[in-house]
Amino acid sequence: MTTIKDVAKAAGVSTATVSRVINNSSKVPVDKANKIREVINQVGYEIANNRRLGINKPQGSIGLLINEINSPYGGLVASGVEKVARKNGLKPIILTSLDNKDDEEENLQYLLDIGCKKIVVHYQSISDSTIEKYSKDEHGIVVLNRKIESMKNRCVYFDHEQGGYLATKRLLEKGHRGIAFLTSNINILDKTERYKGYLRALSEYNINANLDWLEEVPSDEHSIIVAVTNLMSKTSSISAIVAFNDFYASVTMQVLHDRGLRVPEDISVIGYDNVLPQCYFHPKLSTINFPIERMAMNAAILSICGEDSHVDRCFNSTFIDRETIKNLISKR
Repeated sequence: MTTIKDVAKAAGVSTATVSRVINNSSKVPVDKANKIREVINQVGYEIANNRRLGINKPQGSIGLLINEINSPYGGLVASGVEKVARKNGLKPIILTSLDNKDDEEENLQYLLDIGCKKIVVHYQSISDSTIEKYSKDEHGIVVLNRKIESMKNRCVYFDHEQGGYLATKRLLEKGHRGIAFLTSNINILDKTERYKGYLRALSEYNINANLDWLEEVPSDEHSIIVAVTNLMSKTSSISAIVAFNDFYASVTMQVLHDRGLRVPEDISVIGYDNVLPQCYFHPKLSTINFPIERMAMNAAILSICGEDSHVDRCFNSTFIDRETIKNLISKR
């Protein structure tokens, strides 16, 4: 059976563009729309019983655009949106991009084409200008974990720079000077802001960042193992590691254990997000609290109820001190 993807491939356009033609959208130029209709006829795509892609146009729905949901973090985002959706009698529609930049705008357009006007956007690669373009006419679009100045009342965001700063400063206050930074290799704002905070804390103590103590790696377990092994092989001067998130921290602690190093007696470790249950850690992990489920709930409320809703938009960093930081300052 011929699908809309077959039509898009034959016409050299996106599925979203084909969808707009099927839905008689005025956004597609007439000559381009006519060519797509010719392709529809040529490939035998049947639309008689599917005139609109949303057979039951989902006005009773809320969309969530997110990179992935097969992680504790992604699961909490989805859970937050779904909790609010259920309370308001709505069904969630979740579209992931799996790090495919080209899918992000296409998925946003797809939701709009099928009549889903309430949308929480948690994509990382889609540009601010693209979101602004769609949001001018669609006031149910809300951005999660990013602040866009022109639509800041429809953004729910976190102070990641302060998070990186608090994690690093706590180590400095405990006497650490050899502080490594283990982060993601994906070019996202979270990563950049956290590193800025790390650098700000070091500068307050007149410490220059050592690029040999920076590791940027994918989020799979093997890559993190290699990165931590590299850090430990470079120098014996590292006394602490600031990790990109709690998963990175958990892998770090396992590598250190396998190398015969104790946390925090030999190496201190700080996580970021406070997502994983503490039963996964021994000792219990010191981390930055990142209340993403609460943030996702607020974003969903904004999308459903409008920007006059009395919910928090900006969430501040808080440090959770548990058992993975050693105090290097001598007590007298």
